[in-house]
Amino acid sequence: MTESTFNLDVFLRGDRDYVQGTQIVSRVAELLGDGEWILDAAQFTRLSTRMLLADDSSAATMAGAIARVQFAEPTGKNRSFVLTEGADPAPRRARPMPIAVTRQNGSSGTDKAIWDYSGVSGFEDMANVIVQAIKAEHGERWPGCRDVWLTGFRRLGLPVAGRFPDAGRIALTLYRQLGEHGLFQNIWQVALPDIGLEGMVTFAFRAPEAGDGH
Repeated sequence: MTESTFNLDVFLRGDRDYVQGTQIVSRVAELLGDGEWILDAAQFTRLSTRMLLADDSSAATMAGAIARVQFAEPTGKNRSFVLTEGADPAPRRARPMPIAVTRQNGSSGTDKAIWDYSGVSGFEDMANVIVQAIKAEHGERWPGCRDVWLTGFRRLGLPVAGRFPDAGRIALTLYRQLGEHGLFQNIWQVALPDIGLEGMVTFAFRAPEAGDGH
């Protein structure tokens, strides 16, 4: 491997048959070193069950890649990593997530849904809160939906070394839904009022009877 290529210590959590996107982002964040880094954007093209390599060289392209993750600093500096699959399968580990999410209100369409969360102690936990709340919200709005998976973060600004409250609230608003024939892409507005952050998170899912999203 070149100096710009790094092995990521990823795994299959519990009975999942894929490496979680939040785990990927968090392992890449560990490569950044000191600084006021924030998660600027992430794009996932597909799920993976394998060990992963992160490449931050200028020659890295998305050809054959499973993801691109970008971080930024207030100074304007940024680092972008392209993720590709390694030769070995990711190991399976029984390592439960410490976080919990509970829905407070919300209905269908573009109405805001509020979720309480707890068990947060760092960047990865906070990212998991966001993703788990949105996944659960899909089940609330489109019962029977399946293959719900994270496809990206946009301008979320989540601080890598941030101090997050152990418990708080997250607000979710469906900004846009694209797709047809039971395969959809949702764009969610996400607000974390306890830490003053908001941005976009995208998800794909299959819902044969989702119709127009209501």
